Amino acid sequence: MLSRVLGAVFGGGLIAAVQVTGAEAYFADSPDFALRGGAAAATLQLELGPVEQAIRDQLADLAGEDALGQRDVEGVIAFYQTRSYEPAWTADGKLTADALAIIDRLASADADGLDPSVYHTPDTSLGLRSSAEAVVLAQADILLSVAIAAHAREAYAGRIDPRTISPDIDLAPHYPDPTAAVLSVANADDPVATLDGFNPTHAGYLSLRAELARVRSEDTEERIVVPEGPMLRLGDEDERIAILRTRLDLPVAGDEAAIVFDEELVSAVRDFQSAVGLVTDGIVGPNTLGALNGPSVDPEAEIIANMERWRWAPRDFGEFYVNVNVPEFMIRVFDEGGVIHETRVIVGLASNQTSIFSDEIEYIVVNPFWYVPASIIAAEYMPILRSDPGYFVRNNFDVFVRFDGAVQQVDPYRINWSMVSASMVSMRQRPGGGNALGQVKFIFPNRHAIYLHDTPTKNLFQRDVRSFSHGCIRVMNPMDFADALLSYIDGWDADGVAVLFGDRERQVNLDTHIPVHITYFTAVVDADGNVQFKNDIYGHSAAVRQRLGL
Repeated sequence: MLSRVLGAVFGGGLIAAVQVTGAEAYFADSPDFALRGGAAAATLQLELGPVEQAIRDQLADLAGEDALGQRDVEGVIAFYQTRSYEPAWTADGKLTADALAIIDRLASADADGLDPSVYHTPDTSLGLRSSAEAVVLAQADILLSVAIAAHAREAYAGRIDPRTISPDIDLAPHYPDPTAAVLSVANADDPVATLDGFNPTHAGYLSLRAELARVRSEDTEERIVVPEGPMLRLGDEDERIAILRTRLDLPVAGDEAAIVFDEELVSAVRDFQSAVGLVTDGIVGPNTLGALNGPSVDPEAEIIANMERWRWAPRDFGEFYVNVNVPEFMIRVFDEGGVIHETRVIVGLASNQTSIFSDEIEYIVVNPFWYVPASIIAAEYMPILRSDPGYFVRNNFDVFVRFDGAVQQVDPYRINWSMVSASMVSMRQRPGGGNALGQVKFIFPNRHAIYLHDTPTKNLFQRDVRSFSHGCIRVMNPMDFADALLSYIDGWDADGVAVLFGDRERQVNLDTHIPVHITYFTAVVDADGNVQFKNDIYGHSAAVRQRLGL
């Protein structure tokens, strides 16, 4: 049998860096572990076969190395109890064909961005030369069941609890039931396919899985990198232009024309910018250059970190849903897997991050009031109140102050603001021109107070990096978005919303709630099958890479 060095906690004892044989690493550190059971074992010998009895004996001292590992172990114990300790992966003194196929699949878990080394499996030569002893078969059987439970958990829910990465990631892991997971594999006609089924099936995940294989197989020296330098635009002459032409699959002449930024190159740059969601100005600035050259981090590590985040996402996004991908600064409406509308968005600053979570759009507010968050009042508006109270009159704000426990609306000119603290002040901006929320907002009630809305500040949508808000998501061309959104709701469209425009707040309740998923993917495979790496604006991806040791 294959000797291996394993570290695991079983029966309360730590086995670390000890030479062990086969499955023995997963059992208590006492030298007589094969002889445990006493009188109870002798009694059970009348009812159970040798391997069944050995399985029951070994389970008595089985323990996980952490809380999740213990959960897997308890599930495996329940799994064997449901089958009266009958072995699942051994028969006739050796591993079954299904067991061998599963061991082979677990060994290739790195194709899914997982770590195969954590799934301890039996030696595949077990019992080939001579029938293995009952206790060894029992250990091998249990060892593989624990590996299946661990793989099902990590493939389904990921290796990291997303809430430990950032308080702004509001996604709780949904771990599969380990007993049901092992049962499903054991009872399947195709156990390997069933094991594979714990991985995400989203198109975004599957495309990254394929890209991971491609990146691992390519010659990294063949990657074309355009050197950093000044911006490149129409008419410029620069030695880097020949490299840029090669990068964009344009012919490179063997004369001075090769270093001139001509109309053909402008068109190719614009096509590239459009494909990756940048402003299509035909100029190679820092953002375009970064997109051309790929991420500054290892692409393989970045892809794996994104595959991990796909495991945090809901398995079913819905037939019709909205997706905001924060690092892309884009919102898309999907119907039966296809994009029916997409447009740019503005998301939160790094200091006021847009939270990552899923919810449902329940209603639309037309001509909204903007109720100013307390944080904005304290940080931004109190200094303005003290220096220019007329700002709030000119911009249609109602200002309220709490005096002696009673809240009163006040004239900003008539208050000595040096005597008022921010905690005493509340304010709202009335509907109409200049309102910070524009003419419409889309509400999915959540504890983060985040929603989608219009904005009067349209020029910021022309920026490549669009993180300017206090956390809410500003939508470019919101009425086009509303039209796409309401195509799923009978009796409503953008025109029906537009007739409500005016100076009075109106609410449109949606009979059918629409799922909205706010995601954070920095590696995205486009429609042409090319991976695009986005700025890690909040550092979530870097934190995931660090936790995964990438």
